[in-house]
Amino acid sequence: MEPDDQDLQPVLVPGTYEWALWMIKQGWRVQRRGWNGKGMFVFLGGGYTVPVDEARDGGVINREFLKSRGVTELKILPHIDMWSAQNEYVTGWLASQTDMLADDWEQYFDEQG
Repeated sequence: MEPDDQDLQPVLVPGTYEWALWMIKQGWRVQRRGWNGKGMFVFLGGGYTVPVDEARDGGVINREFLKSRGVTELKILPHIDMWSAQNEYVTGWLASQTDMLADDWEQYFDEQG
């Protein structure tokens, strides 16, 4: 017997990675209770464009490089970033298998307001 479409509807269970990913896509910050670092959370980064004239001067993908390619706007695609326990911005955070299988994901609330 083949399952019907109703049987295939995902259910978001709070605490799961699927739930955390949905929360991130809604613009919320999330964390794992099991993380040792205080103040760590992940969030949705990118999803915007930067005019080439406002692109940075340094680095590999700089204003000069973009102009040489005929790019007029730099698209920063959506991705997951992290704020670390050391108060550092980590771009392009990737979940480990342990993170994806964990059930201790929760919404992050800043203790400083």
